[in-house]
Amino acid sequence: MAWTDQEDKKLREMWASGHTVSAISKDLSKTPSAVKARRKRLKLTPRRTGDLTEKVRVGFHADTMSLFRAKAKRAGQTIPARIRSLVEKDLQAP
Repeated sequence: MAWTDQEDKKLREMWASGHTVSAISKDLSKTPSAVKARRKRLKLTPRRTGDLTEKVRVGFHADTMSLFRAKAKRAGQTIPARIRSLVEKDLQAP
């Protein structure tokens, strides 16, 4: 289903005011995947941890990512949250 100019405007406004993809998708009667794809097409800046995952994946070896994934799952965290906690822990060490 094609996006209208009004839907694009509403997406831009809601994104700028910090609404989640879920809230935007409900308001526009679109799927979250459609909202994410449109956000990228409109070149709106990423701001969620899911977007960070793509950046993180580039910087680490596949085995390291598997380790992060397993430890994050055990800790009930996302991969970016796990990495953030490890970095914060490292910064606090003398």
